[in-house]
Amino acid sequence: MKTFKLLLVAFAFTAFAQVNAQTAEEIVANYFENTGGLDNWKKIKGIKFEATVNQMGMEIPIEMVQLSDGRMATTITFQGKEIKQGVFDGETLWNTNFMSMKAEKSDPEALELVRSMYASIPMQMAFLDAKEHDVHTAYVSHISHISSFALALTVLEKEKNESRIFELASSGFGSTVRLAKSSAEMWIPIFRQNRDNVLDVLDEHINQLSRFRSLLIKNDFETFHKLIKEANTIKRMLS
Repeated sequence: MKTFKLLLVAFAFTAFAQVNAQTAEEIVANYFENTGGLDNWKKIKGIKFEATVNQMGMEIPIEMVQLSDGRMATTITFQGKEIKQGVFDGETLWNTNFMSMKAEKSDPEALELVRSMYASIPMQMAFLDAKEHDVHTAYVSHISHISSFALALTVLEKEKNESRIFELASSGFGSTVRLAKSSAEMWIPIFRQNRDNVLDVLDEHINQLSRFRSLLIKNDFETFHKLIKEANTIKRMLS
């Protein structure tokens, strides 16, 4: 009788496992679905990891940054000094020499290995120098965050009834202020370092807002319509 019960339990467990078995593709698909969706994952521009290693009583902070265009860097802070390892700017792979504490380029074979590794994923690679990168990210990333912070503050200042925000806000509002949830500790150093480029694009953004304000005051909705149509052309670049 005991043997029969054990066999019955084993059969039931096997049947349950077969019903619930998933392929690797299904597991990956479920993971993407439960973490925001594959489309949102594709929009990620980069990933940043922060960790601390405890070595002989010393805490050593480590920061790893990997961007979608293939650039990456690992920064180790040790005794007040920053040591860079595995830094790839799209053209050159280099590391900090632990003895001289100077940056040293890796050999061409290592550079080609990194390039081929990202090309095999496949990953779209763009090659920019530091100056170009700072200019273009101010246009497409940094100004977006400032605009989102400003809009969130505007709504919080004008709309004192928080329940109305939840009742009336649509997905469009959520998408626009999503960036306002970003960490101040992360963005203040970025704005400080890229201050000049951010100021340049911010001045233009304020100018565009002033144009819309002026048109509203004048009841000039014909020109307002033209500006919206002109703004709509950006979907061609984003599609």
